[in-house]
Amino acid sequence: MKGLIERFWVKVDKDADENCWQWLGAKNDKGYGQIWGKEQKLVYAHRLAYELEFGGIPNGLQIDHLCRNHSCVNPRHLDLVTNKENILRGISSQLMKERCSAISRCPRGHLYTEENTYVRYRSGYPCRHCRECARNGTRIWRESKRDKTLLCT
Repeated sequence: MKGLIERFWVKVDKDADENCWQWLGAKNDKGYGQIWGKEQKLVYAHRLAYELEFGGIPNGLQIDHLCRNHSCVNPRHLDLVTNKENILRGISSQLMKERCSAISRCPRGHLYTEENTYVRYRSGYPCRHCRECARNGTRIWRESKRDKTLLCT
Protein backbone atom coordinates (compact mmCIF):
# COMPACT_ATOMS: atom_id res chain seq x y z
CA MET A 1 0.00 0.00 0.00
CA LYS A 2 2.91 2.35 0.66
CA GLY A 3 3.84 2.40 -3.02
CA LEU A 4 0.26 3.31 -3.95
CA ILE A 5 0.18 6.18 -1.44
CA GLU A 6 3.45 7.59 -2.78
CA ARG A 7 2.24 7.31 -6.39
CA PHE A 8 -1.05 8.95 -5.36
CA TRP A 9 0.49 12.07 -3.80
CA VAL A 10 2.85 12.65 -6.72
CA LYS A 11 -0.24 13.15 -8.90
CA VAL A 12 -1.98 15.70 -6.63
CA ASP A 13 -1.58 19.47 -7.04
CA LYS A 14 -2.73 21.21 -3.86
CA ASP A 15 -1.81 24.65 -5.26
CA ALA A 16 -3.73 24.53 -8.56
CA ASP A 17 -6.89 25.98 -7.04
CA GLU A 18 -7.64 27.90 -3.89
CA ASN A 19 -9.41 24.95 -2.25
CA CYS A 20 -9.56 22.00 -4.64
CA TRP A 21 -6.68 19.57 -4.88
CA GLN A 22 -6.42 18.77 -8.58
CA TRP A 23 -5.74 15.24 -9.77
CA LEU A 24 -2.95 15.38 -12.36
CA GLY A 25 -2.98 11.70 -13.29
CA ALA A 26 -5.23 9.76 -15.65
CA LYS A 27 -8.93 10.59 -15.75
CA ASN A 28 -11.95 8.82 -17.18
CA ASP A 29 -14.31 10.40 -19.72
CA LYS A 30 -16.29 12.10 -16.91
CA GLY A 31 -13.21 13.73 -15.37
CA TYR A 32 -12.80 11.43 -12.37
CA GLY A 33 -9.17 10.68 -11.50
CA GLN A 34 -7.99 7.09 -11.69
CA ILE A 35 -4.94 5.23 -10.43
CA TRP A 36 -3.86 1.59 -10.55
CA GLY A 37 -4.40 0.11 -7.10
CA LYS A 38 -3.84 -3.29 -5.56
CA GLU A 39 -4.17 -6.36 -7.75
CA GLN A 40 -3.88 -4.26 -10.92
CA LYS A 41 -7.35 -2.78 -10.40
CA LEU A 42 -8.28 0.80 -11.33
CA VAL A 43 -9.26 2.88 -8.30
CA TYR A 44 -11.00 6.27 -8.34
CA ALA A 45 -8.61 8.88 -6.95
CA HIS A 46 -11.29 10.70 -4.94
CA ARG A 47 -12.34 7.44 -3.25
CA LEU A 48 -8.72 6.68 -2.36
CA ALA A 49 -8.28 10.22 -0.97
CA TYR A 50 -11.37 9.75 1.21
CA GLU A 51 -10.14 6.36 2.46
CA LEU A 52 -6.69 7.71 3.29
CA GLU A 53 -8.20 10.52 5.36
CA PHE A 54 -11.26 8.94 6.97
CA GLY A 55 -10.96 5.17 6.52
CA GLY A 56 -13.03 2.72 4.49
CA ILE A 57 -16.23 3.49 2.60
CA PRO A 58 -19.15 1.40 3.94
CA ASN A 59 -21.07 -0.77 1.47
CA GLY A 60 -24.02 1.04 -0.08
CA LEU A 61 -22.51 4.50 0.27
CA GLN A 62 -20.85 6.72 -2.31
CA ILE A 63 -18.57 9.74 -2.34
CA ASP A 64 -20.10 13.05 -3.46
CA HIS A 65 -17.95 15.99 -4.56
CA LEU A 66 -19.33 18.97 -2.64
CA CYS A 67 -17.25 21.29 -4.86
CA ARG A 68 -18.69 19.70 -8.07
CA ASN A 69 -15.13 19.34 -9.40
CA HIS A 70 -14.74 15.68 -10.43
CA SER A 71 -10.95 15.90 -10.51
CA CYS A 72 -10.72 17.24 -6.94
CA VAL A 73 -9.23 14.88 -4.35
CA ASN A 74 -9.41 17.18 -1.31
CA PRO A 75 -10.99 14.96 1.38
CA ARG A 76 -12.73 18.01 2.90
CA HIS A 77 -14.67 18.38 -0.37
CA LEU A 78 -15.88 14.79 -0.31
CA ASP A 79 -19.01 13.64 1.47
CA LEU A 80 -20.26 10.12 2.21
CA VAL A 81 -23.84 9.75 0.90
CA THR A 82 -26.36 7.19 -0.33
CA ASN A 83 -26.95 6.74 -4.06
CA LYS A 84 -30.31 8.54 -3.74
CA GLU A 85 -28.74 11.53 -1.98
CA ASN A 86 -25.96 11.68 -4.58
CA ILE A 87 -28.52 11.78 -7.39
CA LEU A 88 -30.64 14.44 -5.64
CA ARG A 89 -27.57 16.63 -5.22
CA GLY A 90 -26.63 16.20 -8.87
CA ILE A 91 -27.40 18.21 -11.99
CA SER A 92 -29.11 15.61 -14.17
CA SER A 93 -31.44 16.99 -16.83
CA GLN A 94 -34.55 15.47 -15.19
CA LEU A 95 -33.63 16.96 -11.83
CA MET A 96 -32.92 20.36 -13.37
CA LYS A 97 -36.29 20.21 -15.16
CA GLU A 98 -38.04 19.50 -11.85
CA ARG A 99 -36.17 22.29 -10.08
CA CYS A 100 -37.01 24.77 -12.84
CA SER A 101 -40.70 23.81 -12.90
CA ALA A 102 -40.93 24.45 -9.15
CA ILE A 103 -40.09 28.14 -9.72
CA SER A 104 -43.28 30.14 -10.28
CA ARG A 105 -41.82 33.59 -11.04
CA CYS A 106 -39.02 34.97 -13.20
CA PRO A 107 -36.06 36.72 -11.50
CA ARG A 108 -37.88 40.08 -11.89
CA GLY A 109 -41.05 38.74 -10.24
CA HIS A 110 -43.33 38.14 -13.25
CA LEU A 111 -45.51 35.04 -13.01
CA TYR A 112 -44.68 32.11 -15.28
CA THR A 113 -48.11 31.74 -16.86
CA GLU A 114 -48.82 29.96 -20.13
CA GLU A 115 -49.18 33.33 -21.91
CA ASN A 116 -46.05 34.83 -20.36
CA THR A 117 -43.66 31.89 -20.77
CA TYR A 118 -41.56 30.45 -23.58
CA VAL A 119 -39.10 27.57 -23.40
CA ARG A 120 -35.53 27.26 -24.65
CA TYR A 121 -33.27 24.28 -24.18
CA ARG A 122 -30.04 24.87 -22.28
CA SER A 123 -27.57 22.10 -21.51
CA GLY A 124 -30.08 19.51 -22.64
CA TYR A 125 -33.00 20.53 -20.44
CA PRO A 126 -35.87 22.96 -20.97
CA CYS A 127 -35.50 26.36 -19.37
CA ARG A 128 -38.44 28.73 -19.03
CA HIS A 129 -38.13 32.41 -19.94
CA CYS A 130 -40.39 35.36 -19.25
CA ARG A 131 -41.97 36.98 -22.34
CA GLU A 132 -42.50 40.30 -20.54
CA CYS A 133 -38.80 40.53 -19.64
CA ALA A 134 -37.84 39.56 -23.20
CA ARG A 135 -40.11 42.30 -24.62
CA ASN A 136 -38.65 44.87 -22.21
CA GLY A 137 -35.11 43.83 -23.14
CA THR A 138 -35.88 44.11 -26.86
CA ARG A 139 -37.49 47.54 -26.36
CA ILE A 140 -34.44 48.82 -24.46
CA TRP A 141 -32.09 47.41 -27.11
CA ARG A 142 -34.08 49.08 -29.95
CA GLU A 143 -34.13 52.41 -28.14
CA SER A 144 -30.35 52.27 -27.69
CA LYS A 145 -29.89 51.55 -31.41
CA ARG A 146 -32.32 54.31 -32.39
CA ASP A 147 -30.43 56.84 -30.23
CA LYS A 148 -27.14 55.92 -31.95
CA THR A 149 -28.61 56.33 -35.47
CA LEU A 150 -29.95 59.80 -34.58
CA LEU A 151 -26.42 60.84 -33.58
CA CYS A 152 -25.04 59.79 -36.98
CA THR A 153 -27.36 62.00 -39.07
